[in-house]
Amino acid sequence: MRILKVAPLLAIGVVIWLRGSDVLARIGNATGFGRKPVGPIAKRFFQYDTMHASAYPIVLKKLELRPADYYLDVACGGGKLLAAALETVDHAAGLDHSSAAVEAVRESYAAEIAAHRLDVRQGDAGDLPWEDGTFDAVSIANALHLIDEPMPVLREACRVLKPGGRFVVITQAKEPIEGPLWAPIRRGMTLYSVAELGSLLSEVGFTEVEAYPTGDTGQLGYGIKA
Repeated sequence: MRILKVAPLLAIGVVIWLRGSDVLARIGNATGFGRKPVGPIAKRFFQYDTMHASAYPIVLKKLELRPADYYLDVACGGGKLLAAALETVDHAAGLDHSSAAVEAVRESYAAEIAAHRLDVRQGDAGDLPWEDGTFDAVSIANALHLIDEPMPVLREACRVLKPGGRFVVITQAKEPIEGPLWAPIRRGMTLYSVAELGSLLSEVGFTEVEAYPTGDTGQLGYGIKA
């Protein structure tokens, strides 16, 4: 059963491992498995992606969202976490660097956007297009391990939070994939131990920091903006 759970990760890892080829990189992006997916097939991948869904209830439970909260999901993918959050909050926002992801969200959740409940933008997680202290809660789910330089991204997440705002990150843990079988995946990821993840959040300025494993290969980091 465990191999069934990790099989999608292994498939992604093979693509990442071979990404030195421009042709393979373009194939990965066109199918949704690359670093910056584009095009109609990638958009459909985001709309029907269930591979990352197991993380969403963990994120929402930890954030303890309230109806009045303004919530931001960084690296929002196809928007399924945003949709789940909108069952509780009145307003949410999402950002992704992939045009295919943003198109998928805008197509799938057009009604929420038209009602001004959802704001979705394409952009850089290291340079968020919102003012300081905009959000009550921010998450980064299933993406930090694909970001080479985490500190600018974490600082931006902290910047756009209000004082007392909550932050959750779920990312690939280092320890479960240290063996040779996982070499293709590790080659394309920036991984942290639980202690290292907690240290990153503390260094950014989060307080009440927590970091611990989730599931078979993931880990969660949590902090509050002072």
